[in-house]
Amino acid sequence: MKKNIFQLMMALVVTASFTGCSDDRIDYPLAAKADRSGWAITAVSSEQGDGSENTGLASAVLDGDVNTIWHTQYDPDHPGFPHWFVVDMKKPNKMISVDLTARQNNKNGFTKFKLEGSANGETWTNLGEFKFVPATITPQSFPVSSATGYQYLKFTALEGLSVHTFLAEMEVFVNE
Repeated sequence: MKKNIFQLMMALVVTASFTGCSDDRIDYPLAAKADRSGWAITAVSSEQGDGSENTGLASAVLDGDVNTIWHTQYDPDHPGFPHWFVVDMKKPNKMISVDLTARQNNKNGFTKFKLEGSANGETWTNLGEFKFVPATITPQSFPVSSATGYQYLKFTALEGLSVHTFLAEMEVFVNE
């Protein structure tokens, strides 16, 4: 049931993104979770690895474990906003939405962020600015246009309830 509702919502997002197309024969695809195997973090503004498993490193957002997190630096420095990381998805993806899962044991995370896409990791296209609820521990979905395929995805936390930023997981849904 939950999957069917999600697919219906994503079909509406896709339909809205094609408004104005002259070709009325377009087959509107359904959303599918992108395969993250091989994906890598290629750049990060700040991270605080503690040496145990993946906690603190930006790569934690791609490991499938909500108990490991990306955490911006807190020792010895406390850099302020913005905080960001770049994901190399290894091939262009026509993204429909990006799901973010908050840290499970701290409600003081970021509250506003933006997403950007790039074909080459150098020139960026704004995919939108969004509000995030750090107290919500289930995935939060943010629709983006699927009109262009991007190989790189940049996440930038813009504001928050503390100087630090942390995030448990990032999933990307694509046209299939």
